This record gives sequence, C-alpha cells and structure tokens, in this order.
Amino acid sequence: MRVDWVGKLSIRTDARRFYKSDSGKRYNPRNMPNAKRPEATEWYVYQFEVRHVPFYVGIGRAARASDRLRWVCSQIKRELNGKPPKWTLHTRVIKSFILSLEIPRCHFIRRNSSRKDALQYEKRRIEHLIKHGFVLANLQNNPNPPESPEQVVR
Repeated sequence: MRVDWVGKLSIRTDARRFYKSDSGKRYNPRNMPNAKRPEATEWYVYQFEVRHVPFYVGIGRAARASDRLRWVCSQIKRELNGKPPKWTLHTRVIKSFILSLEIPRCHFIRRNSSRKDALQYEKRRIEHLIKHGFVLANLQNNPNPPESPEQVVR
C-alpha cells in the first residue's frame, strides 16, 4: 500500500496489479465496468455528508463515489505544485471541507440499479433534500444551485 498526504489527510491506495491499455493509461481489469450496457444493475446513488448533513447527491458505478476524496486530494496537490486543477462546484466544496479538516463521508443510498433508475432516484432525492431545506452543491436537478462553495459550507 502507498500512503499519500495532503495536509493532515492520508489516503491509502491499493498497489495491486494494474495493466496498461493501448492508449498507455493504467487500469485494473477487475474494476472496469461495461459502459455499453446502461440497463445493467451496476449503478448506485450516493450522497456526501459532513456532520450528517448532505451536500451532494450523485450516481456512479465501480469506484466513482469512493474515489472522489482521492481525486480531490490529487487536485489540491496539483494546485500546490502550480499546475491548473480541474474543479467543479461539488469538488470545491469537498476541498473546503478537507482543508478545514472535516472529512466528507460517502453514503450509498441505493445500489444495484440500472442507469435510468439511478438517475430517477437521484433526481427525487435531490428534490426531497431541497424541499427539507438542505443546500446542495448539485448543478443538475437543482432549481437554485449555489454560486460558490461558501454557500454550501456553513
């Protein structure tokens, strides 16, 4: 295992066998979902929370949700090294929480869905949370998306 550090946050990455594709990118063949089958029940809906308060709802498959913290930390490192980071609103919110030493938790709220079902459930979940007064960093399906991470991180 390799441990990467960003501030006081450590992220463990598994150093199992990886393969290179024709394009030269590394991949683990066991984690490669079949993108050509959206009806396959490999999709899930997840939400990120801090102090049990949700701030983002999304869909994914394979390691989409569980890899977000590692990816945000890699963007923080890029920024510290003077390279341009690739931020979206919800990743800037995650970054704000990480830098304030509050680590967001990922909760899987629905598993084993088709892509269509996961998208429908995500939309309903976002509507439900907004109706109950939560401020979400979602840009899609959010009638009043925040303009900055500060509106979400309170």
